[in-house]
Amino acid sequence: MKRLIQLTIILTLGACNSKTSDQNKKVKQALPEVEVTTIQTGEMHLQTEFNAYSQYQQKELLRSPISGYLIKVNALPGQVIRRGQTLFVMETQEARALKGVKLKNDTLLNVENNIVVKAPLSGVINSVGFQEGGFVQQGDQLADIIDTKSIVFVMNVPFEHVSAVKRGAELQVVMPGDQSFKATVGEQLPIASTATQVQSFILHPDSLFFVPENLNATVLVNTQAKQNTQYLKKEAVLTNETQTKYWVMQLVNDSTAVKVALQKGLETNENIEVISPKFNSTDKIILKGQFGLPDTATVKVVNK
Repeated sequence: MKRLIQLTIILTLGACNSKTSDQNKKVKQALPEVEVTTIQTGEMHLQTEFNAYSQYQQKELLRSPISGYLIKVNALPGQVIRRGQTLFVMETQEARALKGVKLKNDTLLNVENNIVVKAPLSGVINSVGFQEGGFVQQGDQLADIIDTKSIVFVMNVPFEHVSAVKRGAELQVVMPGDQSFKATVGEQLPIASTATQVQSFILHPDSLFFVPENLNATVLVNTQAKQNTQYLKKEAVLTNETQTKYWVMQLVNDSTAVKVALQKGLETNENIEVISPKFNSTDKIILKGQFGLPDTATVKVVNK
């Protein structure tokens, strides 16, 4: 009987030890997994977006050289034309009035030749003012022609940021649909808007392409720069709801992370400048998995 009781006690203790061992395994498996990074040192640029729109600088208003009738129109809106191409054929009032009349004695008056109006430049016809058969006065606008090689973008910059825009600088212009291209800063227009206090700059695309006039775009300009400064990926930095306090979780050994308050500086789409404290290049900062951790936490690092 006594031996039976001893055996029961041993089995019970063994079961307790087994449960404790299983619980310890579960605790080890429950450690939050994190990825770490290190502080980076280098140059940081703060980019600001400014509005811009497309504009063609060279346009030609093709006007009628005479008063007369349009007997042939070879122009349509949107038509691509070349310089010297015949667009309109005109007949004078005198020629129409004297059509069929033979002038035997007047050899100086020539009313039989039609007037040909040709394109003064290569480009695209924006608009046509008259249809075939219509009567026009001398000086009337027959067509509006755009030189597609004269495309520029006009960038509007608030006056407080004008000093950040340098003539000859290459900027990135982003159009609708996230299409982007490089453009060089050209002329600075001498007039500012009284309502918005912005000044305009002319941007010349590095490659020619066709876009409609008045197409809106955004331009990225470096308005601030810091040399030899420390920064972290934005994912590594935590903040409170009001974004008045910032901190990171730093590893003090292989598995213990502690909360470290920091003062941030410049912030870009990818990085945040760390003004203080000054981290060493070997310090491990949690990059992923730190959200919700207490001020001191035991973690498992899953990246090297």
